[in-house]
Amino acid sequence: MSQDGETNEAAALPPLAPLEGLDDLPVHDHVTRFEAVHEALAARLDGADDGSAGGTGV
Repeated sequence: MSQDGETNEAAALPPLAPLEGLDDLPVHDHVTRFEAVHEALAARLDGADDGSAGGTGV
């Protein structure tokens, strides 16, 4: 149940927010941050696809 709350909370943040402070982290932690950015951007694209389909009906 907390996973849904985390997803909603993450959706409210800018997609690149996980990259803040990246320079201060060990390199092995960078992968997790980049994956979070990828997931956030992919989710926004999925949402954009859903919203744009209704506006292009010809």
